[in-house]
This record gives sequence, C-alpha cells and structure tokens, in this order.
Amino acid sequence: ASNAPRRNCRAADAELRALRRCFARKRAVTIARLRRMGISTMECRGSFYVWGCVKALPAPLNTGRGFFHAALTHKVVAVPGELFDVNPMSGHREETKFTQWLRFSFGPPEEQVLRGLDALESMVCEARVGLED
Repeated sequence: ASNAPRRNCRAADAELRALRRCFARKRAVTIARLRRMGISTMECRGSFYVWGCVKALPAPLNTGRGFFHAALTHKVVAVPGELFDVNPMSGHREETKFTQWLRFSFGPPEEQVLRGLDALESMVCEARVGLED
C-alpha cells in the first residue's frame, strides 16, 4: 500500500492550519486597527469580514454611506451595513438599524489589507484634523 494518500492528507492539514493562522492574523490586525481609528467592532467568527460601527467618527464618516464615499476617494471599499439589512419578502428596508455600520473584508492578501487600513487611518486622521481647524 502506498503512503501517498497519507502524505497528501498531512500536507493538506498543514496547509489548512497555515491558512487559518494567516486569516486569524489578518482578522486580529483588522480589528485592532479599526478600533484604534475609533471604529467599534462586532466579534464575528467563521468569515473573513469584520463589522464596524462608525458612529463615533466625525461627520461625514459617521454613517456607512458617508464613510463608504470617503473611502472610495482613498481607493478602499467598505460596504455600508444597510445594504445587508434585507427583508427577503420586500428587499431593502426603508428604516434600518445599520446606517452607522460597515462590513470590512480581511480576505485579500495581507499586504493589500494593510494598505487599505493605512489609507482608512489616514482618512480618519484627516477628518479629525479638519475638525480642529
């Protein structure tokens, strides 16, 4: 009997563990950096997204849509939470509890995630400095 299937399973297990460590690291960095910016986060497991609440940020960054539009000018996409508040029978709700929430992905390669977080941090910092002027 060949040991090839057993070797393949061990290799697959090792690759899966490495992938989990990579995503855990990106998740931890994303949460820490968002919180440092003043964005509170919701603890979610089992995905490559973090939900963040921007209500403590200066306007217009304190709404999902305002943050989304500002982030686009910095070449970053974070999806407004209200787009996920869907009633299966009628579509998007007119009134939503998620207007100050966004979904941030840590799925891309780590370098890209870090670049996006750097851009968002710069954007938030600029908004705060603008308040002081």
